[in-house]
Amino acid sequence: QRTYRADSASSQPKQAVYDCYKEEARRQGWSPMPETSFAKFLYQQFPEARSSRIGPLKHQVPHFSGVARIPQDRDSP
Repeated sequence: QRTYRADSASSQPKQAVYDCYKEEARRQGWSPMPETSFAKFLYQQFPEARSSRIGPLKHQVPHFSGVARIPQDRDSP
């Protein structure tokens, strides 16, 4: 099941993307890769994705730019 797609106009917090990956890995019975290796994996899947920081100075949050979450049925109220 795909959870994210390439989208040059979107960005997602890195921690949220990794947490989603860990949850899906556990649901599938896989051992999740370490967070330090995850960005390399994501860049292989989404070659146009880039790392960025969004927010005011000293409160910036690391993001993956160029990646958008695909709404899932479980995301609906």
